[in-house]
Amino acid sequence: MPHHSEGTSGDEQAAGDEEDERSQPPLTLQQLKNAWDTVKKRVRGRNETGPKTAAYLQDYSIVGGEQGSDAAIVGIQPVHLLHYHYLHEERKYCADVEWALQLELDVPCRV
Repeated sequence: MPHHSEGTSGDEQAAGDEEDERSQPPLTLQQLKNAWDTVKKRVRGRNETGPKTAAYLQDYSIVGGEQGSDAAIVGIQPVHLLHYHYLHEERKYCADVEWALQLELDVPCRV
């Protein structure tokens, strides 16, 4: 069998690109905290519920982050339980926060 060392197939290249994305260094807690104020501002202007969501986010703080299989997982914690229920009662509020995090940090994020 002839040995072919030149180039790679499209499938191999795509797999390499996926590995590169997964091998990005995880976000640090300090990066997340530094981005938080801008994330809240982005949420505020996102849609009609943005101002209310952003107001509730004032009660939240970043408590951690880790790299998941398909996105960075950002741990946020409110001071008041009511604010937790607001953010999680409808998935769209979390989606707005995730959207803003991704814009700010340039990586897919989940909360």
